[in-house]
Amino acid sequence: MSAPQIEEFVGYTAEELTRNPDLWFDLIHPDDQERVIREVSESHANRTVLKTEYRMISRSGETVWVRDEAAPVLGLEGQTLMLQGVMTNITGVLSSGKDVTDSIKVELALKASEERFRALFEQAAVGVAQIATPTCEFIRINDKFCEFLGRSPKDILSFECAKFTHPDDITDVRNNVDRLKSGEIKEFTLELRYLKPDDSPIWVSLTASPMWAEGEMPDYHIVVVKDISERKAAEVEVEKILDRLNEAERLGKIGSWEYDVDNHVGWMSDNEYRHHGVPVTDSFNYLQHLECVHPDDRKSHDEAFRGALGSRDLQFNHEYRILEPSGRVRQMLTRARIERNEKGEAVKVFGTDQEISQRKAFEKALRQREQRYRQLFTHNKAVELLVDPEDGSIIDANEAAARFYGYTRNELLHLNIGDINTLGQEKIKHELAEAREEQRDHFYFKHRLKNGEVRDVEVYTGPIALQERTVLYSIIHDVTDRVQAEHRLNQAAVAFENTAEGVMITDADTRIVTINRAFSEITGYSEAEAIGETPKMLSSGRQNGDFYQQMWNSLNATGRWQGEIWNRRKNGEVYPEWLTISSVNDQQGKLQNYVGVFADITTIKRSQGELEYLAHHDPLTDLPNRLLFNARLKHAFERAQREKHKVAVLFLDLDRFKIVNDSFGHPVGDELLKRVAERLVKDVRAEDTVSRFGGDEFAVLIEEVDNSDDVALIARKLIASLTEPFSLKGRETFITGSIGIALYPDDGMNASKLMRNADAALYVAKDEGRNTYRYYSKQMTIAARDRLTMEGRCARR
Repeated sequence: MSAPQIEEFVGYTAEELTRNPDLWFDLIHPDDQERVIREVSESHANRTVLKTEYRMISRSGETVWVRDEAAPVLGLEGQTLMLQGVMTNITGVLSSGKDVTDSIKVELALKASEERFRALFEQAAVGVAQIATPTCEFIRINDKFCEFLGRSPKDILSFECAKFTHPDDITDVRNNVDRLKSGEIKEFTLELRYLKPDDSPIWVSLTASPMWAEGEMPDYHIVVVKDISERKAAEVEVEKILDRLNEAERLGKIGSWEYDVDNHVGWMSDNEYRHHGVPVTDSFNYLQHLECVHPDDRKSHDEAFRGALGSRDLQFNHEYRILEPSGRVRQMLTRARIERNEKGEAVKVFGTDQEISQRKAFEKALRQREQRYRQLFTHNKAVELLVDPEDGSIIDANEAAARFYGYTRNELLHLNIGDINTLGQEKIKHELAEAREEQRDHFYFKHRLKNGEVRDVEVYTGPIALQERTVLYSIIHDVTDRVQAEHRLNQAAVAFENTAEGVMITDADTRIVTINRAFSEITGYSEAEAIGETPKMLSSGRQNGDFYQQMWNSLNATGRWQGEIWNRRKNGEVYPEWLTISSVNDQQGKLQNYVGVFADITTIKRSQGELEYLAHHDPLTDLPNRLLFNARLKHAFERAQREKHKVAVLFLDLDRFKIVNDSFGHPVGDELLKRVAERLVKDVRAEDTVSRFGGDEFAVLIEEVDNSDDVALIARKLIASLTEPFSLKGRETFITGSIGIALYPDDGMNASKLMRNADAALYVAKDEGRNTYRYYSKQMTIAARDRLTMEGRCARR
């Protein structure tokens, strides 16, 4: 609100000014309006006190000077609601008799100067900052400065300069500020790095100038900052280019130089200094260069150079040697461009020096090698030809070629390669092209000799330069014998892979080096699993050390062993094989390998086992037959003698079996016999033997008998078991059995006698009513003899 007294010097009522706020700004002198409006806006926005002086035009048209002092009135949320203050008419001072016009003009001039400074400060294209001298804190900054740092004014004004300066540059800045404070320097300029919020550096050029008001120390500094990042990046790139150029010169052994003809001074690159073997200096003149030239080349080199300068030539090429202080000699090639004035006089020379010591050494070695090649080519024992790849003509041939093909050397030089190669012309042309283009360098051909014989040859060939043209240098090996041997080996390899027998080859230390497919099929081990192992991987453990000792004795003595052996497959299964092992020696008789060939004889062994089983067992009941029974009885006798035991033999015969067989047929009879066998086996011990001799006759072998009464218990158990009904084809069948018993050694000392006596006891058991058992006695033998005698007499009648 405007105070009532304002009406006195502007001529408008407070009500008029309040109702029309724009009227107030219209009353401000036109020359002061822009400044006052900006100052009011800044005070309003920044919530700062307004203090200013300006002119107003009263209603009467009179110019009035006023001093306006106002402070912002803030709302609850901190926003500026209005400016409230005091306005003083300072024009009235004139009535006191004091002329203040000059004072006001001075103040206005100062304000105008401050306005210009502020405009320059704010609108400068570079970063500008006002920094307090004692604390190095920011007082004021412009927008460009904030833009450089990528920070807000608030962030920057909250910290001192060091906060945003790269750590490596802080010391330089502080040293220069101290010199500035002390008056040692008036201002300073530095190139340094400021840090952005992400700590990325920005290169700037900083110029600091002190500002004094009063006293010995400046009140503040004005700092002008210019972004030089692009220039710095360009300098880095230039350094990289120069580094790459220097590296390229070093690797290429090239040095560059310039020579000012009039001033006799020059410039050389670092690598050129290295070529001369002298330290790098700021300048290097021609005479110094000549001092480095080898004494034997110095005169000719100087004459050649001066001759080039005095001629009209624009190019200068020359080879010479440099002798370093260390004594090292460098072969150099100079290439230079001569710059001339309008008169054709040499003004400047720009050149390069390339060290060609290696090339010179190579050229010398090449000449020597060509000499040696001619000698080697002519006298080499290998067959060698030089062939023109364009038409196949033979250009040169050595003595070995003449001997091999049967032609004289002169005859060969009049032949085409097609005259000795059995391929067709088109194929030969194609092979020559491949060799010329280095697509192939190794060939197999058939070559025809002068006598018509065709030999297999292996040819190594490649292009070489000879008298400014390309020819094929070919080395020919006669491989006829090798090809035939390879053919035989291929046949052997086919047989090796396709044979049904397993094959393994070991080295002298019995490490497996190769196997065939049958090996894997028989053992279950793949090639990867077997290679490097020893045959012990197949050991089953069935053979003892003596077995293997005899095997090795045979191998060492005769170089061969053959026999049956049990090995183990990968799955753990043990199997029999028929194995033949042979040792292989080299030409000097030294052992090289062992070759083992084996066949899986599991099927054969199984067949043998089955035959053996059938030979010793009853095919109907699967019981041991008479042959196996006799073998076991013999074995039982031997044990009984050692261990002082008795052995019992029981002969068992089925009662009325013939009736069952005839009544129900042989299939039922056979089934009954099998059932009887099952019961008999079940009723004796596992170590006892139940045998079928044929028909309805069975025998039982009881070992380790201590008491003859124990045999009676077994006999009664067997008889009782047979009296139980048998279910055959849906009907119950009843039979009984009779048993005769003989004991070893009481009733016989051998198998035949013991079995004969058991049979006699059986006869008695059947004769006395069947379904019972009887022990053998001597009376039975007498009675049996009498019976046989009587039966014989009856038969004769």
